[in-house]
Amino acid sequence: HTRFRTHMCTRSPVRVRHRSPLHKAASAAAALCIRLLFLWVTPAVRRGWRVPLSQDDASACAGWATRSTEALLAWYDEQDASLSYRRRLWLLVRWRLVGSGVMYAIFVASQLAQPLLLQRIVRAVAAHEQGEGMWLAVLVGLNGVVGSLAKEQQLFATFCLGAELRSLSVALVYRTALSLRAASAPPSTANLLSNDAQKLLDALPLIHLLWACPLMILVAALLLVDLAGVAALAGIGLLLTMIPLNLLLVRRLKAARAAHLPHSDARVARCLELVKGVRALKFHGWDAAFEADLLARRERELPYIRTELGLFARLMTMTIALPQLATALALAAAVLTSPSSPLTADLAFPVLSLFSVVRFPIMFFGELVG
Repeated sequence: HTRFRTHMCTRSPVRVRHRSPLHKAASAAAALCIRLLFLWVTPAVRRGWRVPLSQDDASACAGWATRSTEALLAWYDEQDASLSYRRRLWLLVRWRLVGSGVMYAIFVASQLAQPLLLQRIVRAVAAHEQGEGMWLAVLVGLNGVVGSLAKEQQLFATFCLGAELRSLSVALVYRTALSLRAASAPPSTANLLSNDAQKLLDALPLIHLLWACPLMILVAALLLVDLAGVAALAGIGLLLTMIPLNLLLVRRLKAARAAHLPHSDARVARCLELVKGVRALKFHGWDAAFEADLLARRERELPYIRTELGLFARLMTMTIALPQLATALALAAAVLTSPSSPLTADLAFPVLSLFSVVRFPIMFFGELVG
């Protein structure tokens, strides 16, 4: 024992190995690659292939995505009490929202560059310039990869922000509702939460369209004039009619859902009443009367559901049909106004690519505003 103590006292201190700058740079690059390619999901996918996943497996990935509701509530309570609810939410998301905006700007630039690269490739193939065509094909592939990575990072960041805002908002409402008496709480709290808090998650992935959609329309119109002439703007004009029509249908759909909600609340309240008093209901033999009442309430809901489905069908029909008509109109206008210029591949393919780039932001812009 004495020899062991002497040996421990005379041992040299443990040397702490400091990492070199090269090692730190390699670690930072590896972490960036893991986050950029979503490689942090791979261990959970491999484990899920072998055995059923558990809550602990999901918790291991949660650190890369969103914070827990308890952490969000703690952060909310740490803020200055004089700040409003909207101001605190802005402080929660502002820098991550700016970062996702940068990613979306990279995606927009890659999408707008695609028609120009496609036109260069068609001309190089027509001129039998194999070397230039090969490099342009490689550039098109890299442009697509960079745009896809930026788009997925933007979607992931905004989905995480929307999930955090929804989780925090629901937790705050429930915390306030629990501090009130049952008679003071509105009867449709659950339905209001499910409809209103969900809008935060629905709107955040599309939030950057508020600035990107007008920018893409302007740049696409300039490119279209350069490619096919001023007459081709007729296709952009037809495509722009999607915005007010989409906005009108979304608002009518919102009004239909608002009219449907009181009937849905009444039916849900009746079901809760049935469940809470099921013993007395069975004892008195009122189950058949309650079932008939619930079915009658459901029948009164069906016209509102049909209206909502009809409006949604019109919205989908317009979304699919109008972009095709706009592309055909732009090509027809370009050919009819310049009969001496035939419709060649270096005109048709860039125009088709340009309309495919512009139509998706226009499709969702009216829904976002609505």
